[in-house]
Order: sequence, then C-alpha cells, then structure tokens
Amino acid sequence: MPSNLVHMATTGSAARWERLAATLADADIHTNVDTTNYPGGRSYSITLHYPGIGNICIHDAWWRKNADIWIGWQVWAEDREGITLKEWPLTKKRSEVVAAVRGAQRCYDTVQAEEEVR
Repeated sequence: MPSNLVHMATTGSAARWERLAATLADADIHTNVDTTNYPGGRSYSITLHYPGIGNICIHDAWWRKNADIWIGWQVWAEDREGITLKEWPLTKKRSEVVAAVRGAQRCYDTVQAEEEVR
C-alpha cells in the first residue's frame, strides 16, 4: 500500500463505500467492501484478487493535519508479491475509480499475455 495514505473512518464512510461498490457493480466490477475495526474507528477498502497475478486495491485517504477531511480514494495494482506496479491519483469521483480499476485490469491482461508467451 502506498505509504502516504492515512486510513480513518467517519459516520459517512460506510455509505460512501457502499455507493462506490454499487458504481463498480454497475460497471460489471463485482466487489465486496472490506471493513476492519480499530480502537479509534473503522477502515474500509476493496481488494480485487487475481490469483497468480496480483491484486487491485482501493483505499481512501484522509488529510494528515485533520483526520475529519477525506481527500479521496486511491487505486493501485500489485503483483503477486505485493509490489506496486502502478498507482492512480487520488480522486473523489467514483467514475474515475472505475476507470482506474479498468486500467489496472488492462495491466493484468498484459502481465497474463506476457506469461503465456514464456
């Protein structure tokens, strides 16, 4: 996971993540929102697993100087060892998250094609 993200949650976070999951489902990207409870709150994320290839991860970020300010979602693609292959800019727009996930899927299509050639 990129080190510049701070994960925290507010009461609006669950609804925001559910809206993102619905937008992804509308784009034929079926996901589940993962929830992790911490003593100080709750963290949400989505991870799309591609066995043998890697993961597409979606997390959100909060401003370091004020944990009440949400700055957006970030999408990145990891290889099977968890090394980040590509990351997309933070965004507050669900449509841009869908586009980033599609871009990550294209990265994996390329990786898969290269491995088939070997």
